Amino acid sequence: QGLTPGVTKQVLQRARSHRLSRRDMGRLLSLLAISLSTGLVVHQQTPWQRLVADASTRIGERKTLDMADGNRLLLNTDTAVSLSTVEDQHRLVLHRGEILIDSASINRRAFYVETPFGEVQSASSFMVRLDSNAARVNAQQGELLLTPRRGPSETIIASEGRLLTDTGIQRWAVPDFQLDSWINGIIAARNMRLADLLAELSRYRQGYIRCDPRIADLRVSGSFQLENTQSTLEFLAQTQSLQLTWLTRFMVIVSPQVA
Repeated sequence: QGLTPGVTKQVLQRARSHRLSRRDMGRLLSLLAISLSTGLVVHQQTPWQRLVADASTRIGERKTLDMADGNRLLLNTDTAVSLSTVEDQHRLVLHRGEILIDSASINRRAFYVETPFGEVQSASSFMVRLDSNAARVNAQQGELLLTPRRGPSETIIASEGRLLTDTGIQRWAVPDFQLDSWINGIIAARNMRLADLLAELSRYRQGYIRCDPRIADLRVSGSFQLENTQSTLEFLAQTQSLQLTWLTRFMVIVSPQVA
């Protein structure tokens, strides 16, 4: 069974909304043609963004790309990005997921990261994460210029973060975990709501984690491993007196321990 006309139309509409380059659009159209003629099935585990990306990661995978000028591009779980270098500029299109740009070279090249909500520009280190309705941007060093699709630009400095939306730029509360701790394979939580921690963990595993509302506001701190999320869930259950109910291999409910 190949891609249905409805799915094909949806993919093309989303591709246009992400302003794909001519090269990426051509690559996507070729893949769609192959799928229709040979019966290739694009599974949920392989979203269309990975098919047009120059670099990508699967769910739970992280990757580091070393650039010739000394900069590094780090991809978090379930990420897809297109890359190009023109003269003294690195241009990226973040299709999905999260990246960290580590600008460590002496002769720094400017990075331009395009998202569905606008563009981020800097010659310093920064992070960008795509959510469903905004891009979370955090300056690690130096200054960042944020330009939404509609609305005025704004410059932020190191340790500041913003939400980049279609219509403007908003302040956002820094979450209760170290934003770049994923590069070390952990979630470094600081008095973090259990529901929020489980939501973060779910980004690194196939399936679904449901948090019982009775324990959603339980506060936890510590370094939680991302390599084996099942072991991390079992550790949480043991140390926080929780119960894990596995409905399937991929679906688990986290609830209070039964006395």
